[in-house]
Amino acid sequence: MSILTDPQRLALCRHLAGEAITTSELARRTGMSAPQVSRHVGRLRDAGLITSARDGRLVYHRLATDVVMRLGFDLMGAILR
Repeated sequence: MSILTDPQRLALCRHLAGEAITTSELARRTGMSAPQVSRHVGRLRDAGLITSARDGRLVYHRLATDVVMRLGFDLMGAILR
């Protein structure tokens, strides 16, 4: 899946595998700017690899592990490494 060939998107998936995280927290954890994170999150969401849920002004993102697992255990393993 070419969407995960980008190391920054793969890093975001790693963070999102265990918990729901906001864009600003993802930016802080990865060292990316919030706009960069937003662009990558949008691509991942369009591909169906993450879900997003709004809670007031905050949007929490989470890896869609069920979707990733259907794509294969090797892919999930690469994300979690």
